Amino acid sequence: MTEEKITEWINEVYSTVPLYINYAGEARREIRNTAAMPIIRKQDFVDAQDGCINPEYYIKYMRNELMTVQTSGSTGHYLQIMWDKSNYHCSMAELWLRRIKYHGIYPHNRLAYFFTDNDNTGSYISKENEFGIPKTRLMPEYIDNSYDHIMDWNPEWMLLQPSTAVLLTEYVRRKNKPVPASLRYIELSGEVLTDEVREMLKETFGCEVANQYGANEVNSVAYECPEGNMHVMTSNVYVEIVDDKNKLLCDSIKKGECEESGRIILTSLTNKAMPFIRYDIGDIGAISWKICPCGCKNPVLRLYGGRNNDFIFVDEHNRISPYVFVSIFDRINNFYDGAIVQFYIEQLRYELFEIKILADEELDKEEIIRSFRECLNTDFLIRAKYNIEFVKEPINTGVGGKYAYFRNRINKVG
Repeated sequence: MTEEKITEWINEVYSTVPLYINYAGEARREIRNTAAMPIIRKQDFVDAQDGCINPEYYIKYMRNELMTVQTSGSTGHYLQIMWDKSNYHCSMAELWLRRIKYHGIYPHNRLAYFFTDNDNTGSYISKENEFGIPKTRLMPEYIDNSYDHIMDWNPEWMLLQPSTAVLLTEYVRRKNKPVPASLRYIELSGEVLTDEVREMLKETFGCEVANQYGANEVNSVAYECPEGNMHVMTSNVYVEIVDDKNKLLCDSIKKGECEESGRIILTSLTNKAMPFIRYDIGDIGAISWKICPCGCKNPVLRLYGGRNNDFIFVDEHNRISPYVFVSIFDRINNFYDGAIVQFYIEQLRYELFEIKILADEELDKEEIIRSFRECLNTDFLIRAKYNIEFVKEPINTGVGGKYAYFRNRINKVG
């Protein structure tokens, strides 16, 4: 999309959507330059949920005809994202074209993926060509059954986060398990993908591995080509890099090397129902326009920050993903209509956790604690002790900002 088209879209949003009308102020007169417009953060959307909807989609919104996607609790924050179904599919088009081109993966190929179990059922999801495994099913007492299901499904590709991939790979190696015969591609997203994890996956499963960077707010942002470069999905997002004073360093339209890294600011070009304009995703990166041997002319996004959570230690020999807590807080939030804004957890001992919760002031705190304990669904979690504190201000984790919802302190406290 050209700069003129992007400016036209931003003009429309700032003229119609309440959130942006309120934030524009005097800057509204200078909208010829997108960099002059305010940078919007997740909390701005949380505070004005209904005011984020494009009036053109109000009727669909009121009739519950929009898709609702909740931002993963894996950031420790929550936000309900609204999508028109046609816009959602449009946002995924370029990603699918690249999957097909680079790896021969089509929508009809059998997929195995892992998801956060918001309903606390522990049930697998099987529909058409997709098989979903709850992340809680990677607990030591369930993982044998989960892997048997994966083998029976015999996926042609898998979509998972690096932390989930580590647990799955360690299990296969430890138990000397066979791998699905049809598996030929693994895609990682949602966390930092290290070279160590990439090589471990290749060696264990004997298939191609690629990285994808995205967010529920805008869907796919960048995808890795066979040369190892993350090309921006220019049909879906407009990407800017800004410094700590919000000065524009470079973007995904004007060619020019970004010599220094900065905050990644995203503008969705496809989410018309709930527009995200100059949205601070909370990550650090840079843009490169160097010619890539793969032939793709889209700029390359270099990432310098992302989700890289610790594991929960069950004992000296076993560890599990902290997503068990994401699942719990997602379920609580579903029941209390998104009243929990943020949470942060530290593991102090094998069976001792400290939890901070930022929630709606009107909530009954004892009810939240009771709901939390009712959602504990494994022997280890039930046995553990929890020090729960409710806070009134956003939680400053001091360990990397956006992606720090859990930290393991066992090695630091003995």
